[in-house]
Amino acid sequence: MIDFSRSEAILFDAGQTFLFPDFPFLKNLLAEYGVTTDILPLQKGAALAREKTFRHREKENWKEYLTFWMQYVGAAEHAIPEILVRILERHKREHLWSWPDPTAAEVFARLKNLGYRLGVISNSDGSIASSMQKFGFAPLFDCMIDSHVVGVEKPDPRIFEMALQQLGLPAERCVYVGDNYDRDIIGARRAGLVPILIDPFNVVAEQDVVRIKGLEELVKIFRDGRAAGQHSK
Repeated sequence: MIDFSRSEAILFDAGQTFLFPDFPFLKNLLAEYGVTTDILPLQKGAALAREKTFRHREKENWKEYLTFWMQYVGAAEHAIPEILVRILERHKREHLWSWPDPTAAEVFARLKNLGYRLGVISNSDGSIASSMQKFGFAPLFDCMIDSHVVGVEKPDPRIFEMALQQLGLPAERCVYVGDNYDRDIIGARRAGLVPILIDPFNVVAEQDVVRIKGLEELVKIFRDGRAAGQHSK
């Protein structure tokens, strides 16, 4: 069991960790094509698509990802090209990853109240700062690293080191929470951070990492860690 009693900061991936594709928009769009679905199947389909199309690949093929995802939730083969065009149009008009985890605000606030510093490190397109402001998360975060802005992507350890430099903390005092084993878990380990995998549907094959099903589990983990640290003083 990993000892979290010495942790001082909790850093997060963004996409599919606490910011998700706009599931309500996708649900309504798919309904136009005769597909009845809801948030949980959409969320599971996104996780399965990630494992099927992104794992062990240097470049992410988003068309393949979206095609697999739409097939999973029941879209007809002939309708998928048009559905993908409409998703892309929406993404260009308004960033698709714009549905925050409903528990995120409370979890971040509680972790902050426990005395932890928070940060985000995301392979993104330059939109992280505006998204964090939009959803009211920014005031709770001590650093926000966007790969498009800094020119380095996970799993390169340098992007994690940028966050450590901003926080002024050694890697072993920081935890990194993410959903992508190749980018988040391997990248965090290379940089010396302690990783936690968020895997609500148990679709990631690797079993060599602390895993959680939802953000709210972090409150207990780190509340207990804080208590253990105080008890040992």
